[in-house]
Amino acid sequence: MRKVSLALVVMAAIVAGASPAFAAQPTRVFSPASSFVVPSADAGGPCSFAMNVSFDVDREYVTTFFDQAGDLVRLQIAGHLVETITNADTGESVTLNISGPATIVIDSSGLFHFTSRGAATFFNFSPPFATLFVGHVRLDATLDPTTGIFAFNVLSSAGREVDLCPILS
Repeated sequence: MRKVSLALVVMAAIVAGASPAFAAQPTRVFSPASSFVVPSADAGGPCSFAMNVSFDVDREYVTTFFDQAGDLVRLQIAGHLVETITNADTGESVTLNISGPATIVIDSSGLFHFTSRGAATFFNFSPPFATLFVGHVRLDATLDPTTGIFAFNVLSSAGREVDLCPILS
């Protein structure tokens, strides 16, 4: 599966660019992942150290689905995605296959309902820890339009959950 933060950033970009010209026509596009830094705990991040996240294999695609009015209602994310998460202080790293897949449904109130059916990483900031989920996870996410930051509410999870902070320490 994909790094959820990345997927949601991609999702927000797609939402911003959705247009009625594509009404009822699904579109499938390559969804390139970009390297990013997760801040350390003293800067609001989940671990006591900053983490560099890069993508070794990046072959994910997003299929968007629209209703008859041309409003974006669902995203399917699938493909091969492998990420490496590195402790920025020590260089300790872990490489993970997070190929999912995942589905994101946008309801009429604008709430994002995310369902992963495979491995995914989540950088949780409350409670603070970096998590690898292997299995299924369902969560709701709301987007703050002024900051572009998503707030997550995990509804359910099944499978294995691993706190990555101690592994990378």
